[in-house]
Amino acid sequence: MNLMRTALLCFFAAAASAYSPQTTSTGIPLRRTDATNVKFLVNVNGAALITAGSDPMPALQAAANTWSNVPTSTVKFAPLEMSPAVNDPSDDLNVIVFLDTPENRSVVGSALAVTEIMFYTDGRIIESDIIFNPTVSFSTTLAPKTFDLQSVAAHEMGHALGANHSGLLAATMYQATTVQANSQTRLSADDRAFVTDLYPAPSAAAAYGTISGKVSLTTGEPVQGALLVAIDPATGISVGGFSSAFDGTYSFKVPRGSYLLYAEPADGPVFPGDLYLPDDLVNTSFQTGFFGGIASPQLVDVTLGQASANIVVTAGPPPFDIQFVGTGGMAGSGDAVVSTGVALLTAGQPIDLVLSGPGLDSTVTQDEVRLLGAGITIRPDSIRIDPRITINGERPLRVTVDVAPRTDPGVVSVLVVKNSAAVAFSGCLLVR
Repeated sequence: MNLMRTALLCFFAAAASAYSPQTTSTGIPLRRTDATNVKFLVNVNGAALITAGSDPMPALQAAANTWSNVPTSTVKFAPLEMSPAVNDPSDDLNVIVFLDTPENRSVVGSALAVTEIMFYTDGRIIESDIIFNPTVSFSTTLAPKTFDLQSVAAHEMGHALGANHSGLLAATMYQATTVQANSQTRLSADDRAFVTDLYPAPSAAAAYGTISGKVSLTTGEPVQGALLVAIDPATGISVGGFSSAFDGTYSFKVPRGSYLLYAEPADGPVFPGDLYLPDDLVNTSFQTGFFGGIASPQLVDVTLGQASANIVVTAGPPPFDIQFVGTGGMAGSGDAVVSTGVALLTAGQPIDLVLSGPGLDSTVTQDEVRLLGAGITIRPDSIRIDPRITINGERPLRVTVDVAPRTDPGVVSVLVVKNSAAVAFSGCLLVR
């Protein structure tokens, strides 16, 4: 038997994969044999840092229901039960705990929570325990200086199903969150693709297709560990994948449709370590590249269920980069909030986007900033440098965007394409 620990970290907004399964050491995806009836016990003893006025059990149950309600997957969590059980990796019980013990503090470290998974070498998950950090304040009310309990639980339950971290910032399985943020309570298309791929219901075959291919350098060498992002420009559906750390090949599920597809390096905000991969197995020294090329990307047609798409990328780092994305008031200046995580946009309301990174200066034109997603457009002649903000010594770019009304959340990726080079911040905007 083997033990794996996966975690959700925290980051703080500064004022101014893609879905992939966890695997054994030999590359076998971890999977639950009890996926149709996953039973978790909850021990709330010691949960002193769940704030007054919060109701933890409904929030934890809602997190479980999020994964149970994917119609193309067979996953079902049983109703949660209160229990005095503790996180013992040898008791064959799945337990959620808040206990403050020296061992739990050591296991969790700086993470908000950690999921311990026991599994056989053939990938079968035997047991999983979720340990919440006993030194962190959680709430179900988005109280100031607290982390949302349901969001963290939904992320950790994804790990308990065998999910790794995602390369898309708007995904539930993205590796980090902030205080008073609850965007991860709702699964993204990326999260739904994972749970459908690993635990498919009969309806999955008609609803999903597969994109397969290989990422290579212009010299023909394979690119190991590239992040893949597929975006349906008609719907904004965004799903990620990951090329093999051995030969650069990839294969991942997407809802049927037609997709723009690109490969990008795991050089931030998602790094190899976030995907539990050693740096020496991942190539991060290449430029973002599209299927069909940067100049004229081609759509990958997955309407019939299967599609093949090889991507060729250029070796070496790009001459510019996106390191932060944020928002500010429409046509404003000096009021932005930026981070390396997801930024929230309100459907039907215009807003300013703020982009920061080396080389993003006044030479970048408006048509070189690309927003990949449905219902969001850059307002003409709105690109400018914000003279009242400095981020890492640089004045950021600012553009005003119009966001169309919508009833369901949408994910948007931001790219800058300039002089045959491209960089991406994938799934960094969530419209709701």
